[in-house]
Amino acid sequence: MKLKVVVHEAGEEGGWAEAPSIPGCATQGETFEELLKPGLLNHLLKMAGLHEDDL
Repeated sequence: MKLKVVVHEAGEEGGWAEAPSIPGCATQGETFEELLKPGLLNHLLKMAGLHEDDL
């Protein structure tokens, strides 16, 4: 399964990421690095009702 994630910059306030195909599935971070942490993947999978083994 492939899941498209879109990352948005929010200037000095960091940014946010969303999975457009899953309504309400979004997360934010103060830095781009925070958005890339493994927690982001786990959060997106949980919002989608999936587990990493499903990929």
